[in-house]
Amino acid sequence: MKRQYQKGFSLIEVIIVVLVIGILTKITLSSISSAKSKSEDAAAMSLLTNMRQQAEYYKLKNGNYGPTTSTFINCPTVSGTANIFQDNVTGLYSISKQLNEKVGVGNAVCGSDGGRWLAAIKLKSGKVVCNDSQGNVITNNGPLAPTTTPIDSSNNYCR
Repeated sequence: MKRQYQKGFSLIEVIIVVLVIGILTKITLSSISSAKSKSEDAAAMSLLTNMRQQAEYYKLKNGNYGPTTSTFINCPTVSGTANIFQDNVTGLYSISKQLNEKVGVGNAVCGSDGGRWLAAIKLKSGKVVCNDSQGNVITNNGPLAPTTTPIDSSNNYCR
């Protein structure tokens, strides 16, 4: 007797292939999401570094770090002359605006007393990074608030 073979795949084989494809897709999408978050954090860190360079340029040009901000403020989203972070000439306003776009408004704070300045951001990863005029760059897991680390609001520097 001649045996007959049916062409095609069984239902079990199709289900296994679909499951394997689904698992591979999930792994790929999660690693892409993680890479995107890391690249956004790296871009925000780069902006923070650029802010230090532009603040030094501002000081060379003006003799100080601009008018005192009464409290730590959300980094400005509009240009002006109220503080160093709104300055269009040195590009600090542009950096401040880009920081807000990268980390979200409310996740970037700035402060200056004319003699010192600092800026701190909360990254997508949840870490807080503080950068100041003394050259400190401090990273920790604390909340983004002037009364908590890494910000010393009474002295305008990162701790």
